Amino acid sequence: GPAGIILSPGYPELYPNSLNCTWTVEVSHGKGVQFTFHSFHLEDHHDYLLITENGSFAQPLARLTGSERPAPVNAGLYGNFKAQLRFISDFSISLRGFNISFSEYNLEPCQDPGTPQFSWHTGSRFGIGDSLLFYCNKGYRLQGAKEIVCLGGGRHMWSAPLPRCVGT
Repeated sequence: GPAGIILSPGYPELYPNSLNCTWTVEVSHGKGVQFTFHSFHLEDHHDYLLITENGSFAQPLARLTGSERPAPVNAGLYGNFKAQLRFISDFSISLRGFNISFSEYNLEPCQDPGTPQFSWHTGSRFGIGDSLLFYCNKGYRLQGAKEIVCLGGGRHMWSAPLPRCVGT
């Protein structure tokens, strides 16, 4: 959904030992998700929270531990409109855990790529994840990608150069 709260198990009481909990947050098409930390108390170095946006925890966006409240974390920049959190606690020492709110925000769209000469396209939205399909007028053939997709990652660029239509 567009906003919500994630609490560690048992919050505000101590969280249990030996946890492996995963939350998936999905937001609207074309949106990113921001996590804001209101309370954060984990056993330093032994218990931790991972945040990723591609489903892989091998290279997370953030690995958070300790009792210093983290700065907000933005995820979903690549147009998949989702993020995952994984909380791991070891076999000893429990603390209060965390209270995190999340909310969706608008990602910067791509620029209008224009329409190549002798062509037209379907699609009129230029947000992250939106695509345009190109077609040539009669007597012309498409040279290049038929479909381009607005990519995220902070650069807000199209997945391929604008195609051309050449005479047949």
